[in-house]
Amino acid sequence: MKKKFFIIIILVIVVLIALLWRLNFILGQEYLKWGPVISSSINESKKRCVFIKEYIPLTNPYMINDTLQIMVKEAWIEYQWYYGDKVNETWIPPESKYQLRINSNEHDLGKYTGIDWTIGINDDKYLRKCGLASLRGDFKNMPGDTIEYIVAKGALQNNMDTIGKVLGKFVLIKK
Repeated sequence: MKKKFFIIIILVIVVLIALLWRLNFILGQEYLKWGPVISSSINESKKRCVFIKEYIPLTNPYMINDTLQIMVKEAWIEYQWYYGDKVNETWIPPESKYQLRINSNEHDLGKYTGIDWTIGINDDKYLRKCGLASLRGDFKNMPGDTIEYIVAKGALQNNMDTIGKVLGKFVLIKK
């Protein structure tokens, strides 16, 4: 009898905590530091005070080879940041790293999955999709005035080099 009562009390407490957490989230008071967020545009990056510098490709669209190209609408480096106490607040941790965002278009990135071809050859220098027409990459250290990625056939697997031949390069320079 005591065991059943104890289990019921624990379940009630868990349900109450879950309800309070959900209510707090609905009211916009949830502390949303779950993972780094990236700005959707240079304007948002500047508004949140995380913008560092803008980049442009050597040519636009940037031709990787005779079949692959990336049209760059905007590209920038910003501090890694998180939502603050509310979604419209920005929190930059003291040990913040850096992140690159490239806004392109669905035509060029629509079929990019990182399986048939990969931008970057290891976890330290790799671009992944973040939306239908955007790419993102992370840096431990501030990148220089030139950011260069190797584009290769195949997929990045287990922090090893990509499988397949090099298809070309993707290069951005500071604007």
